[in-house]
Amino acid sequence: MDKLKPPSFVKNDVIAFSHWKQCMKDYKAAAEQNIELLTSSDVGLPAMYCRTYSEYEKLLNQYQKLEKIAINLDVFEEYFEGIYEKAAANDEDAKMFGIKAQLYLSQLASTEGILKIGDSHQ
Repeated sequence: MDKLKPPSFVKNDVIAFSHWKQCMKDYKAAAEQNIELLTSSDVGLPAMYCRTYSEYEKLLNQYQKLEKIAINLDVFEEYFEGIYEKAAANDEDAKMFGIKAQLYLSQLASTEGILKIGDSHQ
C-alpha cells in the first residue's frame, strides 16, 4: 500500500489529491485487518474516482453560485423602455432594435455565459 502513488492528474488537483489520501487511509486500515482491497494494478480506478469526485465538487460549487443569482425583472423592463425611446428618437425600427437587445442580453444571462464569467475569475 505504501508503494501506491497517485498519477499526476490526481496529485496536481487539490481536491482529488485530498480525497486520494483519505481513500488510501481507508485502504490501509482494511489491509491492516488482512483485507486487501487494492493492488498496484488497480491504481487507475481510485485515481479516476478521486478525479471524478473533484470534478463533482467543482460542478456543485458552480451550481450553488448559479442558485444565488437573482434576476430583477424591473431592471430589464426599465432598460427596454429606454431602448424603445432611443430607437424612436433616432427613427430606427424599435421592434427590431429591441429584439437584438433582448437576444444579446439573454445570451449574457445564459448559464453558459455565467459559467464563462465565473471561470475567468478563478
